[in-house]
Amino acid sequence: MKFIFRVPVTVPRVDENLRLPSLYQRVPVEIQVLTLDDYKHVKEHPDAKHEAYKKRQFDEFLQIIFPKSIYAPLLE
Repeated sequence: MKFIFRVPVTVPRVDENLRLPSLYQRVPVEIQVLTLDDYKHVKEHPDAKHEAYKKRQFDEFLQIIFPKSIYAPLLE
């Protein structure tokens, strides 16, 4: 299970002399909850790790914006 919180974080003021209320920015934080079986699977299979997932995601994105049917002949 994965979900994203937007955690409020105080932003430092540029000028401390101003009497403005504190400023906040909402920073996205991803939370993942794994079962014990899922955790064991991630530890035992390197292709299930987050880095491998991100690489697969990036490779899929590249194929969308640079289709092999168009760009493969240029690389030969």
